[in-house]
Amino acid sequence: TYTMLKRLNSLFKEKKRFITFCVGNHIVFWLELLITFVLTEFVMLRSYSSYAISLMIGFVILFVFHQYYTFKVFDNRWMRMIDFIIVTLTFSMLNWGITYFLTTKLEIYYLISIILASGLTVILSYKTNKNYVFNQQLSLKQLVHKKNYSKSTNNIINFPKTTKKIAKSN
Repeated sequence: TYTMLKRLNSLFKEKKRFITFCVGNHIVFWLELLITFVLTEFVMLRSYSSYAISLMIGFVILFVFHQYYTFKVFDNRWMRMIDFIIVTLTFSMLNWGITYFLTTKLEIYYLISIILASGLTVILSYKTNKNYVFNQQLSLKQLVHKKNYSKSTNNIINFPKTTKKIAKSN
């Protein structure tokens, strides 16, 4: 029963984290929608340009939110920021591409297109951020760097025996 309780606790924490992730995304989503609307309707930018600008603003807000509230991971900030940029840009391009397709090819109203595209990408985005960007373990880049560093350190520290003999004889 202890392992069962432990598993239930883990599921509850995971569900709570996913809900926090969705709340953060939801807040930023509505902010992006508002910015897109204002830039399109009042500033008279094209809806695609307005949405691209709103995604960039949302990106910054979202990183801070997920770092401090969703995943509560504060180490390796620069590495996580780079990873977050890559993941967010990938999902933003996917989101923007779906929105563009729905608006231009299927002629769906741009605000509804944004809602549909965002709904499709939220689960994939959560999984990627949880398992890659904000993972408590070392990121792949750090593991590669650590592996290369330890190899070079071993090469420097472990001199061949012939080198030690030459050094002793002088």
